[in-house]
Formats: sequence, structure tokens, C-alpha cells
Amino acid sequence: MITDAAVETATAVLEERGWERDEEMVQDVRAALEAAQAELVATTAEERRRRARERARRQAEDKRQARWRHVPPEAGAG
Repeated sequence: MITDAAVETATAVLEERGWERDEEMVQDVRAALEAAQAELVATTAEERRRRARERARRQAEDKRQARWRHVPPEAGAG
């Protein structure tokens, strides 16, 4: 959720740069901030999924290697 304070801050920046403040501009600022927030949420979720996949891959590889460490050398030559 985008707070009114965040909208006010962004709107103030635009006003400082010469934009005329009106209700449409405030709504556009809120919409832009909400879109940016949604993108960050999606990106963060994807990054969590990527890290979870990588962690699972490493764990599977560690498990595979651990099995081989416990196999006596003669068993492999069999």
C-alpha cells in the first residue's frame, strides 16, 4: 500500500520541478508508485523463488556427493 506521505513526497518533487499540482497529477503519482511497488513485489517474489531453487539444487548436490563419500573404493571398481 502506498501511503499518503509517499504520494505527497513524490508530488512535492514534481512541483519543485515546475509541474502544476492538481488532482489528476496526484492520482497519476499514486498510480505510478503503486505500479512500482507491484513490480518490486513481483521481482522480490521471483528472487525468492530463484534462491529457493538454487538452495534445493545445492542441497541435492550435497546429498548426492555425501552418498558417494560413503561408498568404499572397492565398491566402485566392482
